[in-house]
Amino acid sequence: MRSVMQTQHEDHAVNNFDALRLIAAWLVIVGHSFELLGRGDPLHDALKVESLGAIGVIMFFAMSGYLVTLSLLRTPSIGEFLWKRALRILPALWVLIAVSVFVWGAALTRFDLLTYYTSLTTQDYLVWMFLRIRQYLPGTFENNPLQQGFNGSLWTLPLEARCYFVLALCAVARKRWLKWLVALTLIGIAVVAFRHFGRGVFRVKVFTIDSYLFLKLVVPFFLGSAIALWGTPRWCRVWFGVFSLAAISLWIKFAEQAPVAGWLVFAMCVGYLALGVALHTHGWFTGITRHGDFSYGLYLYAFPVQQTLISFFPLISVAVLIAATTAFTGFFAYLSWRFVEAPMLAEKSRLSAWLLSLRNAFQFPKAVA
Repeated sequence: MRSVMQTQHEDHAVNNFDALRLIAAWLVIVGHSFELLGRGDPLHDALKVESLGAIGVIMFFAMSGYLVTLSLLRTPSIGEFLWKRALRILPALWVLIAVSVFVWGAALTRFDLLTYYTSLTTQDYLVWMFLRIRQYLPGTFENNPLQQGFNGSLWTLPLEARCYFVLALCAVARKRWLKWLVALTLIGIAVVAFRHFGRGVFRVKVFTIDSYLFLKLVVPFFLGSAIALWGTPRWCRVWFGVFSLAAISLWIKFAEQAPVAGWLVFAMCVGYLALGVALHTHGWFTGITRHGDFSYGLYLYAFPVQQTLISFFPLISVAVLIAATTAFTGFFAYLSWRFVEAPMLAEKSRLSAWLLSLRNAFQFPKAVA
């Protein structure tokens, strides 16, 4: 019987997707280790546009756009597609929120438990179950140098869910038109970006974020989707991605400022390079994920682990924070994969079959000639 890991990428038997997602999650840990200690991110100091953590998130969105689109093409209905996406994101998130509110936050808060549990802030944090952004648990991390947020990494999940819904809406018409609709979506994004070339930051109402975050994350997602739809993974050449990223990085570094077009091109170069490495059939990094895909758990738990370490050891160095966070978060990520994520992924086919049988039960039988 094939394992869960073996069934995730049926179209690419040998690739680097799982390993590269793990590397992207670790880049987020490294970037946040500098930021949460109030230090300058080395990549941001060098390029004046992006941080190591931002690079990791861009990589996540580009690979997600590619893989989620392949999943959509293999799924017979839009409802089943959204159900599968919910199974992948929500169970592990719900466990994290429950542990954060009822165990982690309760152990760290400076308030007594009655005050903590009855606080409106504590109760409001539970709306994270429905992908509504909330940052604080009362009485936690109040003396940390940068911010008191309990889990500042989670803000990307509602944005990714919106990308899923937009992709699903494109597929509502008909799947054979999906590639054209996604292409038009990318063109529309480019038109919006260049229309606001000289305006700096602007708001994008559909995604409720500003232009910087929109171009940095939504563009790589639909770039990955377009590559999956147009059947052009052979165009993702690692050497071309390296050259493009180096060229745009030099341009941004020596320009007086990074305009909207700079953010757009930089994000596309990072996403393109990530897909080029992920799709490489040599499987350079596959050995590090032979025991499971721990990237999502690493992403979910890293921020509160970092905040906790900083609250107990305010003078901790960046290197020690990175190492300790990697170790502790790796343990939590293993538990999340072993007891939450992998069982839910293994149930996908059974749940899909059940939904199909339920749908067929409410259909009238075809007339026999």
